[in-house]
Amino acid sequence: MSSNNKNPVDLEGTSYDSLETDLTQFMGLKVFMVRGWSNAGKFNQAQANMAFAKTQEAWEAARDQYERAKQDMLESLRANILRRDALLGIPLSHEDLYSLQSVGHVTVRKGNTSPEEAVIIFDPVSTPAKSVATMGFSDASGKQQTVNFVETSGVSAASKDAALEWAFGKAFDSWWEPRFEDRMGAVRVADNVENFDIDIDDIRRYEALKRVRYALLNQTELETSDRHPNATPEYMRFASLNRRASGIDTPDSKLRYVDVLDRVETEKYYGAEELGMKDKDFFDKLKKIEAVKSLVSLHSKPTSTFARIGYSGVSDEMVMQTQTSLYKRVKAKMAEKNPKGSSFGLDEDWRILFPAFREVYEEDKSEGLERRYLDTIMEGLQTYFPTLTNAQLPAQFDREKEPPRALQTPQAAPQPKKPGASPLKPSA
Repeated sequence: MSSNNKNPVDLEGTSYDSLETDLTQFMGLKVFMVRGWSNAGKFNQAQANMAFAKTQEAWEAARDQYERAKQDMLESLRANILRRDALLGIPLSHEDLYSLQSVGHVTVRKGNTSPEEAVIIFDPVSTPAKSVATMGFSDASGKQQTVNFVETSGVSAASKDAALEWAFGKAFDSWWEPRFEDRMGAVRVADNVENFDIDIDDIRRYEALKRVRYALLNQTELETSDRHPNATPEYMRFASLNRRASGIDTPDSKLRYVDVLDRVETEKYYGAEELGMKDKDFFDKLKKIEAVKSLVSLHSKPTSTFARIGYSGVSDEMVMQTQTSLYKRVKAKMAEKNPKGSSFGLDEDWRILFPAFREVYEEDKSEGLERRYLDTIMEGLQTYFPTLTNAQLPAQFDREKEPPRALQTPQAAPQPKKPGASPLKPSA
């Protein structure tokens, strides 16, 4: 596919990495990803102090502190951009920088009828955690405790475990370990996964593409979110601009099915290879991963899995009905095996949940959408967790007899390395 409305972007004098350069030439506009920046802590604390101020005097003092912290934060963010692209960083207004810090993105253009010249987002692999507020509490004995409220976003810092953590998380709960005590009792995913070969570079590219697309679709997000609803201009309400944005890091389970389907249709339109993924099967593997995750979190709406299955005419109600039906059957299977014991937490231990699902699946007589969903979950389980899935579900659960915390048999041979990512092809 090709586009007649795109010219190569001149990056002379800048310092863009290979992914930024590739995305820039593919999009026909600069794609800059902020990384190595975490200087919003004092600003977030000042913001919290102003929100929690109890007197007018305290609020005024907190407001002055907030304005100083905001100025310092914005200039720090500008300095980060200037180091790698002075032409991009110098013209940015304080509102541009505030949008980037507040909602995670900003688009740059000269005027209302001018095309976008740049999209600035945070690098999804190095996005720092954002400290929202720090508050002090006293317990019953008078002992002081400090709690730091933090919002995290994007993929964790790059490491050999980053791809696996992005896909399935670090650990799952052990039913045999008291849940409200030391979290060291959790079972490591890395000790139980098999055949996992997702590359962190493909993940970074995928997450960056999602963020760029979101930024282009939601250019007014700061303007609509950084004001009281009563202060929203009438033209924004009239055009529903004030209801469009969902948050750049909103998980699929929190989105309407039609919104997830729209993003997945974009993936299908281009395909993994055209989007520059090393692995041509990236999106197929993502479908299986999302299916496993929707089983692990039986209370979350599995919109991503249903969108990738490819059914048309599916509603959010149908998605939830299918998920609720599965939840009830899996819980019933666990109760059947543990009639006299507590079922609390059984579905959070994958060594119980996966074989319980397998037994439900083997007995299943459903058709159509529901069967296709269960097929996709089983496909994911047999790909990444075959040993756990095919294990025997205990006839009775004994708190004294915990199953192994790691695979006892050699893992499947790793897949051969894929060739390096090819440059993105021009879009239509």
